[in-house]
Amino acid sequence: MTNAVAANLRGKQSGLFKVNESGDTQFLRNGSLGQVEGMQLHQSGQLVLHTKGTGTSYTTNGSNGPGTVSIPIITGTNTVVAGDVVTFAADSNNKYMVNVGVAAPGTIVIGNPACW
Repeated sequence: MTNAVAANLRGKQSGLFKVNESGDTQFLRNGSLGQVEGMQLHQSGQLVLHTKGTGTSYTTNGSNGPGTVSIPIITGTNTVVAGDVVTFAADSNNKYMVNVGVAAPGTIVIGNPACW
């Protein structure tokens, strides 16, 4: 979680971080924010919010098969940036993370496994 999220959690759920109230020294000793409802919480100052691209109406040429990670996209406008999530008509059940984006029609690179 980001620093802002961790600060918000500490402010609203301060009892989680008081050893005498929560019965746990994880935060004090290990820097772990603790386990809440089965999920171990940690903080990272390296996380940043993603600003998504503005790409619209992009299509592929339809010649890409399973395992393809470099996908030519055509007929769309605006930007597709690294970190955006894309779907394809041939595989509408899955979503793929963009590793390399484009500012105009061109070739995006999606993360493995490219299984569509």
